[in-house]
Amino acid sequence: MRAKIVFIWILIPLLLPDPFIPINSHGFEGELDREVPLHPVINEVLPNARKDWDSSGVGDYTDEWIELYNPTGVVLNLSGLILTDRSGSPMYHLEGELPPGGYLTLFRRETGIVLGSTDEVRLLSDNGTLLDSASFSFNFYDVSLARKPDGIGDFYIEGEPTCGSPNNPPPHLLINEVMVDPPGTNTGNQWIEIYNPGPDTNLTGMKLSNSEGFYYYLPSIHFPSGSYAVVYLREGEDTSTLYCLKLYTPREFYFFSSGDNLLLETYLGHPLDYVAWGRSTHIDPPPTSEGRLLWNGTYYNESSSTYEGGMENPFPAVGRSLSRLPSGRDTDSPLDWEVVETENITEGWNNSEPLILEVEAPLEVIAEPG
Repeated sequence: MRAKIVFIWILIPLLLPDPFIPINSHGFEGELDREVPLHPVINEVLPNARKDWDSSGVGDYTDEWIELYNPTGVVLNLSGLILTDRSGSPMYHLEGELPPGGYLTLFRRETGIVLGSTDEVRLLSDNGTLLDSASFSFNFYDVSLARKPDGIGDFYIEGEPTCGSPNNPPPHLLINEVMVDPPGTNTGNQWIEIYNPGPDTNLTGMKLSNSEGFYYYLPSIHFPSGSYAVVYLREGEDTSTLYCLKLYTPREFYFFSSGDNLLLETYLGHPLDYVAWGRSTHIDPPPTSEGRLLWNGTYYNESSSTYEGGMENPFPAVGRSLSRLPSGRDTDSPLDWEVVETENITEGWNNSEPLILEVEAPLEVIAEPG
């Protein structure tokens, strides 16, 4: 069996706990309890390959790969386990061992598993019991589906795959400033600023939307920590400066200045940030958000009972933006936001500092759709 195995050693206790190890995950989605399984997991999957991922000298569709990871503190025996997919590829029988914290990358040219753009990878026990699975449906070249964090996290679309090594951390992005009511007509003059206070990430497939039908998928581009992206609600050519991406929607959209909302989420629907303004009656924060009871507006719980948010949303003013002050403040509530004077608008820059001018350059997209 030709495969790429990477060993990452960590200090572990001599005695294992009960069958599962609880952990916590924090973020806009709230606190989640997770359990570490005592078997290998599907950690990352890359269909639609073009690059030479297996270093064979040729980059083509046979470079598709599936990565397994050992989340436990003991060596795991892989013999008897089966890897397959939903589209009818032959079963691949695993062998060997996987050390604690170890990664095993299996390429299509050795497994015979042909991954479709819409597919499901399955890991089975020797008696056919399903141990783990990963479902996906996307059409990008050399983009993966990756667990974040390794072994126990949710799956994310990853524009910068990490074949045989630790996955990149989950994205932490904020809607940082919004021009809701520009001077003159709203159409074509509104914009949204996104800020990255977290680690470097890739914007592949991330989505901005509101309750009135506006939506925009961000391009496949590296987004460094500490940088900004401004999305203009009109057609144009995407460009970049040293600290800011300037992106344009394929067609014109507009927000209602009297009351509306805006959601930033990943391609697979993980909410990253949310803001609402004015007297909207349809405002509906994501059900897993920590700020669900704070934003003013009508929403429903699981039993269809109607609730109203308890805080007052910020109210836009003509020619003044809604801004997080200080820049990056994040309590998932209306208290993060202020309406700033025209001279204090910081489009594509830190809300707490004076705006400077930067030279723009064409935007280089690093991942193309399949």
